[in-house]
Amino acid sequence: MILVDGAASEARLRVRGRGSELALPAFPLTAPLRVLLRREDTGQCWDSTFSTNLAGDPLRAFRARVD
Repeated sequence: MILVDGAASEARLRVRGRGSELALPAFPLTAPLRVLLRREDTGQCWDSTFSTNLAGDPLRAFRARVD
């Protein structure tokens, strides 16, 4: 996970994951999509809503910019 600090429209969060411990919903994902990340140790949360899938193959990936 990479978090880049900035103003509301400038901040970025990139998440990549894999492996048997990562539970994902079945593809294709349909928009709008709400993503919620929570730190287990502090309870701190981040969430965003995405209306458009920008991925080339919606059956394998979801790539978007926050609304």
